[in-house]
Amino acid sequence: MKKISSIVLLIVAFVSFYSCVKKEEPKVTGSLYGSVTDKATGEPVKYAKIEIMQTGLSIRTGDDGNFEFPQIEAGKYNLYVTKSGYTEYKTTDIIINEDNKDKPVHILLDKLPPALQIVDDSRHEIDSIAFGYVEGDEMRSFNIFNNSDDALEWEIVYKTDSWIKSLSKDAGNLAAGKSQAIVVTIDRTKLNPGYNSTVVHIVSNNGSKQLTVTAVSVSLLETLAITEITPSSAVLNGKFNKKSSSAIEEYGFVYGVMPTPSLDNGAVKVVVKGMAQIGNYSYAISGLTNGETYFVRAFAKTENEEFYGETQSFIAQEVPYVTLISASLMVQKEDLGYVDWYSAKTMCEYSIVGGYTDWRMPNTEELMILYNNRETIGGFDGHEIPNWHGTDSCYWSSQTRTGAGWIFGYLIDFSNGRVGDDFIAGTQSTGTHNVRAVRTMQ
Repeated sequence: MKKISSIVLLIVAFVSFYSCVKKEEPKVTGSLYGSVTDKATGEPVKYAKIEIMQTGLSIRTGDDGNFEFPQIEAGKYNLYVTKSGYTEYKTTDIIINEDNKDKPVHILLDKLPPALQIVDDSRHEIDSIAFGYVEGDEMRSFNIFNNSDDALEWEIVYKTDSWIKSLSKDAGNLAAGKSQAIVVTIDRTKLNPGYNSTVVHIVSNNGSKQLTVTAVSVSLLETLAITEITPSSAVLNGKFNKKSSSAIEEYGFVYGVMPTPSLDNGAVKVVVKGMAQIGNYSYAISGLTNGETYFVRAFAKTENEEFYGETQSFIAQEVPYVTLISASLMVQKEDLGYVDWYSAKTMCEYSIVGGYTDWRMPNTEELMILYNNRETIGGFDGHEIPNWHGTDSCYWSSQTRTGAGWIFGYLIDFSNGRVGDDFIAGTQSTGTHNVRAVRTMQ
């Protein structure tokens, strides 16, 4: 009987102890969710990595830039957000509790500068490459540079039917800090006359660039300015820029009073003797009508084609200038005066001769060209100096130099070709000399 009573008491005590143990309350959890967007554009950032720093849990955003961690225990958390091409981002004190466990977290990421760069051999960024107008100039290069810590995938897109013939490589992968040289080859036979431009697109997984490629088409021949114009005669000038792909049967000029002379519209044809060669050629014509305007084109003819230069025009009359084709200069036939350097410069720039308003004082190199062609140009007799009982044959140049607080203007003595200088400003009196105006042929 005593033994049964002891067992009953033990059961009662166990039941009483168990009933006194506090029951564990259910944990408070919430959903940690939100979005990641580009700070500049507002576009969603897909596949960004979101990590809860206190737990190590991580997830990536979807195509819509959204993310969600379901059933996160209440507390304070920090998020660490990373995405290639963007700056790293950290949040602090993201709170999950009964009151705000369902509040979304919106994260804005700053984009890093594109890793893709287009550079030259000195690693300077470029946005264009230019081919010259010289025949045979058909290759240029640029470099794709990966300016990041991650690998870069790139591809080049361009018009395959344009005058760009080929690229040495049009796609690839670049390790961090590495570059890839790309050689561009063009087909000059596909160039349009004159200036040509096209755009090459370089795209990658971390930035895109555009590269403008330009080239100038070289015409077979061109019509140069007409020289030695008189009321009844003139000298026509042309130039072959390159060799023809077919044999040239004849070449020369067509001219007349019609704006666009050609071999089949009644223009006068004059043929130059000899084989066509790269360089200048000329033909003197006569029998012109005084005061008449004439139009001229250089021409060349092969078995199957006719080629023409641009049209030049002139009036058959006495002109107050001489044209130096080889130097691309026009020179007035008479001096403008015997004056100081500043007056000489002003007189040239305000001169209107032959209908041209862009006359100027020649530089020293051009002045030496005038000296070497002084007999052709004529009129370089110099200025009589009564006090000297002689002639000053020196002509001003536009170029100057400084020294000892003075400014000197260069000049050339047309009696012997010697280069010298004279005061144009300073403590000494300024010199006076002859001046002859020139202009650049367009």
